[in-house]
Amino acid sequence: MPTVFTHEFNTPVYKGKVSFDTGLFIDGQFVDGSDGTTIDIVNPGTSRPDIVVNQYTHSDSSSLAWSILVVFVP
Repeated sequence: MPTVFTHEFNTPVYKGKVSFDTGLFIDGQFVDGSDGTTIDIVNPGTSRPDIVVNQYTHSDSSSLAWSILVVFVP
């Protein structure tokens, strides 16, 4: 199960929480990458990694291609 990134904003314009899945969206659901590898997303303002997302690999593309084939070929 992919992790969920949550950030709480407290600015004059917006106050509240925002959450989103960090997994790959394949076949209508969020899943972890097949190799279990991740990528650190660095905040350019602080030069620190703020979020970690799943890395898409070749083996993920084969499952995606199979999902597309199942949907579009009668």
